[in-house]
Amino acid sequence: MRGAATKAMSDIVEERQRSRYAPFAAARPCGLRPPGQQQNVNLFLREPLEGSMRCALRWFILLAAVSALLVGPALGQAVFGGILGTVTDPSGAAVPNADITITDTDRGITYQTRS
Repeated sequence: MRGAATKAMSDIVEERQRSRYAPFAAARPCGLRPPGQQQNVNLFLREPLEGSMRCALRWFILLAAVSALLVGPALGQAVFGGILGTVTDPSGAAVPNADITITDTDRGITYQTRS
């Protein structure tokens, strides 16, 4: 009985080494393996490295997508500003009902208000 199980396992290992994409590894989440399959600790085999690289790529894509979604609100934080001051005449006295024009030179937009 043990010989048949060993033979079947060796067939699976050979098939995985021949095939770059094993049928059971195509859609499996990172780190999960089918029951009975042990992690191969041999550092010279290509298959575990490819699996870990695939897992790392999935995490990188997820992180990049989340970062891209968060960039929009962060850019909106530094767009607006404020102006505070007093309109005075040459003698230093306050001028009531003065027309004020403010120009945004970067965008070419003009704002007008009355004090």
